[in-house]
Amino acid sequence: MRPTMQRLFLLGVGILFLAFGTRADSHPYNNLSAISNGSDPISVFGPLADSFNSGPSAFSLTSVTVLLQSEPIGEEISGGAVTMSLLSNAAGPAPGSVLDTIGTISSPLSPSLEAYTFALATPFDLTANTTYWIELTATSGSNTLWSWSFDTSGPGVAGQFFANADGVSPNTDGPYQMDVSGTTSSVPEPGILLMLGSGIGTLFLKGRRKLLN
Repeated sequence: MRPTMQRLFLLGVGILFLAFGTRADSHPYNNLSAISNGSDPISVFGPLADSFNSGPSAFSLTSVTVLLQSEPIGEEISGGAVTMSLLSNAAGPAPGSVLDTIGTISSPLSPSLEAYTFALATPFDLTANTTYWIELTATSGSNTLWSWSFDTSGPGVAGQFFANADGVSPNTDGPYQMDVSGTTSSVPEPGILLMLGSGIGTLFLKGRRKLLN
């Protein structure tokens, strides 16, 4: 390949790489900043879970932040541990099978509500426009509580569901508080792709004409 054409080819590849390789932070579900209306004990009332939709683009889950607290039992603060898992969606909807164990934290936690982030060791790729569940389980002895709120105005909160010992309920009844965080691949609109293709084609034609002159 002649040097000029080679440079044009590399330029075109670079433009396409930038168009398809851009990733952006995404929070398809976030009601973490909503006012808490109560907290449920995970070991007593759990497992506790809340659903979310991955959104219109392929989504890589990197972390989930939840609002938790420990409740003293008498004059002692119990121990135990809390584990977070990513679950598929079963018919109903309802929590399905475990797809990944995100992480575990040991009790006791703060006696007041605080945000605790569970980070995945390796991002987990989710299918676009698909419902998943975040579930918290606790070992015996844990007195950790997960906060919930009637506020469904946060991104992706309305229209989803939460689950506990009472069954599955719509988020209008007070979903648990969490922030689902990750990245999405930015895919250009068809019009942008057409413009890119046209521009690259023009560059090749100009380079070819220069070589022939």
